[in-house]
Amino acid sequence: MDFSKIPIVVLFVITLVCAVASSNYKAYYIKNTIKSESEQYSFNAGASLVCAIALFLLSGCKVEMSVYSLLLGFAFGLVTMSHYIMNAKAIKIGPFGYTTVIVSLSTAITALSGAIFWHETLNTFKVIGIVLMLACFALAVDTDNKDGKKANWTWFLFCIITLLTCAGIGLLQKVHQTSEYKNELMGFLIVAFVTSSIISLGGYFVFKRQENTIAKEKATKKWVLNFILALVICGVGVAGNNAINLYLSGVIDAAIFFPIANGVPLLCSLLVSFVLFKERLKKKQLWGLLVGIVAIVCLFF
Repeated sequence: MDFSKIPIVVLFVITLVCAVASSNYKAYYIKNTIKSESEQYSFNAGASLVCAIALFLLSGCKVEMSVYSLLLGFAFGLVTMSHYIMNAKAIKIGPFGYTTVIVSLSTAITALSGAIFWHETLNTFKVIGIVLMLACFALAVDTDNKDGKKANWTWFLFCIITLLTCAGIGLLQKVHQTSEYKNELMGFLIVAFVTSSIISLGGYFVFKRQENTIAKEKATKKWVLNFILALVICGVGVAGNNAINLYLSGVIDAAIFFPIANGVPLLCSLLVSFVLFKERLKKKQLWGLLVGIVAIVCLFF
């Protein structure tokens, strides 16, 4: 699919819808259905496979592939899966809100990478926009420790690794889309998500053996239908989000793209929670929304 024929504003809207829909439905499904680590891995394996299939169909079933895209796609899939594992571990043993804030700091690394590695222009407004977006993350995320989990050095280490792998995802996107093989973006992503699916499947068997349980009560028609629906929504959403973001990372300066790509979905998720799920936003979160809007305006100057 040739994304260059679609206006950038339209692409941003589409990728935003894909990101918000997939992330919110995934959070809802995990919270209400998944009870063990093996189930998390099986879900990620299935969603990654659906994502790879969706990308293959989106490409018109024609995929160009060089050794460069193959190897970089494998690395991207490995980093993506590592990010998923480390983030899950950090959330499991530590406070969710502060985990999210720390990981969001990766935006600073990816946003500044354009000026450092690709000689992109970084003016005062863009610097202010990056700083404000980081402030937006700190304000918008609910950091109340409702689950009672405490921060410790093991949790902090997982957070730092998650932060670095999150930055690695953005940097690998930029590396591929500034290379001569940028037109192979679909093949690059398909390899990445097939890799993620295989690694997740391996994780499922490892944790399933450790848990030594078989959830026979879940093998119902309703559970299977819900599982398939979740895989389709999340897989297709992630496919659209990654395909468009990969393209945009090569045509928009990193200082503009990464703060918006990471920050706007967070802001929209807050609005979705407020409008659809009737969750009350705290004064701090409302300030986060306002700061986020100002940050976006600054980034375009």
